[in-house]
Amino acid sequence: PGDRSRVTEGVPIPEVSGLPLRIAVRRLHEIGVQVADPGLGAIVGTVPTAGTPVMPGDTVRLRIRARTDG
Repeated sequence: PGDRSRVTEGVPIPEVSGLPLRIAVRRLHEIGVQVADPGLGAIVGTVPTAGTPVMPGDTVRLRIRARTDG
């Protein structure tokens, strides 16, 4: 019962570049993935990249540009 093709194809990673950390992590959790320890700074992308299909339980790493104060 149900459409198994959606499960085997995965879910595309949403675009989270430029979002506040908390919102980016929430969006990734909503699709069922784990988020590697992101650190601090501006989000500039993800690994794997946005649009890449992932399976629930996979881990996504946020690409961060370190803040430069001064």
